[in-house]
Amino acid sequence: MSCPLTEDEQWAVQKIMKSEILAGVDPCEKPCAEPQAPQQEEDEFEPITEEIFTSVPKNVRQTVKLASLNTLYKKLFDHFIKNNNSAVLTEMQMMKLDMKVAEAELKTLKALELIQLDKKGRVRLSLQHS
Repeated sequence: MSCPLTEDEQWAVQKIMKSEILAGVDPCEKPCAEPQAPQQEEDEFEPITEEIFTSVPKNVRQTVKLASLNTLYKKLFDHFIKNNNSAVLTEMQMMKLDMKVAEAELKTLKALELIQLDKKGRVRLSLQHS
């Protein structure tokens, strides 16, 4: 007989499942030795899916809407990847770039490990391309 998973254990399982989904791996399949064909160009924007969005606890995402989160994420992606900027962005700079930023949206992107957010509120994408 096994015990039910704690909330922390459930969160860890969800993060593993999410990372496998993002990597294009079916969590039920055994890994194969043959390399898989690349899914997309590295510099192509992939919006956050409903499934991934709902994997973030409600207390983190609060009242954030998926559409507005994807809009912000796309603008950040374009700034850092398409425009090849590597410097962190402050909230003031994001506002000047016409990015409507809510704290809950930043926390949600951080929980999804799509951005890095320092203690001063400066943002950068987690996967910076060299």
